[in-house]
Amino acid sequence: MFNDWFLLVAFNLAVLSYYLGVLIYALPIPWYGIKRWGPLLIIDGIFSAILIFSFNILIQAVNYIFSTLNLSWNDFIAWTNAVISSIFSLMFFIQLVGNMLTRLSLGFIPNFFRPLYSLLSYSLTSLLLIQLIAMIIRLHYTKLIALGIALFAVPFRIARTAGAILISFSIVFYLGLPLLPLFVQSFAQSQEVSTAAYIYGVSFPRYIIEGHNGSIVPQSILYLYSINGSLLAKYIANPNGTIYASFPYKGSPSNYYKMKVEYLGYLFDTIPHSFINNFTCNSMKSPTNNTSCTINIHVPGILYASPCLVLLNVWNASIKNFKVLKSNEILLLLNVSKKGVYEIMSWSGNSNIEILLNNSIISYDRVTIDSTEWYANELHYLKIKLDKGLWNISVLLNDSCRQVSLDKDVIEVYYIRDTMNTSNILELVEYSSSYYFFSSIILPSSYLVLLTVISYGVALLLGGRYPRIPLRMF
Repeated sequence: MFNDWFLLVAFNLAVLSYYLGVLIYALPIPWYGIKRWGPLLIIDGIFSAILIFSFNILIQAVNYIFSTLNLSWNDFIAWTNAVISSIFSLMFFIQLVGNMLTRLSLGFIPNFFRPLYSLLSYSLTSLLLIQLIAMIIRLHYTKLIALGIALFAVPFRIARTAGAILISFSIVFYLGLPLLPLFVQSFAQSQEVSTAAYIYGVSFPRYIIEGHNGSIVPQSILYLYSINGSLLAKYIANPNGTIYASFPYKGSPSNYYKMKVEYLGYLFDTIPHSFINNFTCNSMKSPTNNTSCTINIHVPGILYASPCLVLLNVWNASIKNFKVLKSNEILLLLNVSKKGVYEIMSWSGNSNIEILLNNSIISYDRVTIDSTEWYANELHYLKIKLDKGLWNISVLLNDSCRQVSLDKDVIEVYYIRDTMNTSNILELVEYSSSYYFFSSIILPSSYLVLLTVISYGVALLLGGRYPRIPLRMF
């Protein structure tokens, strides 16, 4: 509708130019400066009419070139949205890191982030401006071309330059803007950085691993996964069941992650199982080992743990009572609700065991002991076949079990160093900010200047000139 109206106005202006040219050409006046406009107006009228009647051909030609080059506005929009989202996330991430460093009594460091934050703000503004230009071109380029033809047809070339620029701008930017992501990626490919920090955030907590009854779980392995299952971090608990995900090399995600604990060959679920937003990271009154908060992780599958033994929380059975005597004798009272084979415990070393079932020596057909290795530590698993009912189980290790050792066999995965692929968090912030400034301001601005120069050249090809009406007598 608007295109037809603009073209109708352009056609009327072209006819007016033609008849004004004929009129001036026929006037019996001696002024050459006026008489020369006669043939020019006639030619301009004819040229404008040709542009008007070629409008649909021009649009089809542009669309053909667009499809031939496999251009896509959807890809362009997805790219700009992804970059804008990453910049927002990085800005939030900088604030988060600043708050964490303030908690660690390093509040002077966030002052260095302010210039980087300003760079990101400029980058964000630049991308939003490019999105606005792209939206106008994508939705209204045919109207802009029709308006350009109408301006082009104004008599005496008063708006000829504006019309030619509008036509060329619409065509060049419609074909050129979707190529912006390819242009940026070609020059900024080596500057690519990991986005794990912006998706999952960062924190520096102290994890405390606890069993079902609040006892510590020493020498366990904590796995931190993303929601889709990729490994983000892997840490070993010390003999006190504590993990320091400390600043600046270790760290931990702060949201959108889940956890599991491995201990003596078993992989346990935890409470909490996952974090969407880490509201359970309790702030410390004073920082400890470069950590800023505490997260208590409960492992309900572990009834009791020592550096060499784990007593399992038996499912389908209610635990009436249990005791651990001198770290080598276990007394367990179970109310079994379903007949089956139950895995009771695991221990390390070559200790022989004695098992009493309801104060009687257990028969061999009820007992199974499996052996395996866990990170070069020899482990044994005790399984007992139990019927439904109440059972009093006594397990005695004749020799002291051997304490497991993991330090030399387990390779930890640091969240900041390994997952983010950076030596420390400060380097990540600086590197990411410079990358987005380069890829969101420098490269797009250069590309827009390039498209503008091309548009100016096409406008000159269409006949755009600085308007002037020389009036000379001869």
